[in-house]
Amino acid sequence: MTLPNSLERFPSIKKMGVTVDCGDFLIIRPAKSYRMHSSVVILKGNEPVIIDTGTTIEPGMKRIKKALAVNNISPTSVKYIILTHAHQDHFLQLQKLQKFCSNAKVICHERDVFNIQHPTRVQNAWHVALKLLGKSQFNRFFYAMLSVPGYMLFYRTLNFYPRIDYVVNSGPNHGKFDLEKFPKINVGKKELYLVPTPGHSAGHMCVWNKTDKFMFLGDFVPFTPWINPLSEALDDMIESIQNFLKIPNNQVEYAISAHGDIRRENWEIMEWSCAKEKFQIFLDTIIESLDRIPKYILKKPLTAENIAQLLIPNYKRYLWVMRVFFIPPALTWVLAYCQKLEQQGKIKRIKIGNTVFWAAN
Repeated sequence: MTLPNSLERFPSIKKMGVTVDCGDFLIIRPAKSYRMHSSVVILKGNEPVIIDTGTTIEPGMKRIKKALAVNNISPTSVKYIILTHAHQDHFLQLQKLQKFCSNAKVICHERDVFNIQHPTRVQNAWHVALKLLGKSQFNRFFYAMLSVPGYMLFYRTLNFYPRIDYVVNSGPNHGKFDLEKFPKINVGKKELYLVPTPGHSAGHMCVWNKTDKFMFLGDFVPFTPWINPLSEALDDMIESIQNFLKIPNNQVEYAISAHGDIRRENWEIMEWSCAKEKFQIFLDTIIESLDRIPKYILKKPLTAENIAQLLIPNYKRYLWVMRVFFIPPALTWVLAYCQKLEQQGKIKRIKIGNTVFWAAN
């Protein structure tokens, strides 16, 4: 296989597939449903580090164990397990991985500790979203009760209350952005910095390998489909993007995202300069969307779903099951936009019966 010029740093990649050897690190990708399941990254070295754990379905402990064995990595040598954020596809296999890598210390952000340790509890952001979508208190209670067996059934797990050893409690730097001001861990000769990038979740973190100039993005990628459906999450997301746009190319050379499609070569690895261009487009799209929504509701009030259909052309491609029983990721963006615009006094919410509409102010 001929590698594109942008990936000449990774000569050890011989073929793409479910497990990818990138030289300094491994990417264990989901074999299917890559949008619903994240990859697991293993940083090689004398003191290996695992970033995110996946679920019991994908990539599963069997493949993680095989990857460690093939690369002569002893499970007891793993020093840290870093969780980028508290979404189920990134941490639900934590307890099994803790038992297998018995010496590893688990790190996550303080804001996400509760959700990681209580994986079947409906997060507060979902309660807010359901209320904004006009769901009754009974419906919200029913949804919360249904979600517990639903999560366990979908992810095939009964694991609860995993151990968290260290938490990061810093936030994004305001004003001047300096990657070296964030918490650092040393693993062998490598320096890893834990960089808070809230928005996708309240406690999302990226991992910057200063030594090798890699940025492991988790789900903080250009055009992330999900955002916490809260106005402050939108502010967090904008600030996180603006901060990453300030990072010079001599500090980061490559960005690696957490969801890889095995049907596409090198899908989750990109040059930092390319990633920054995509982040800029992402930021421009957010600002443009905030400008467009008030224009949509000038003539008549619209529901969040009405706005989503106007704002996001492929919104109707979501399965009806997702639209009826869950909250489509695109809809979380509309809810965050509307609350932000409401705070700014540009639009207002009105309720007719059980339905919430957004109207011109």
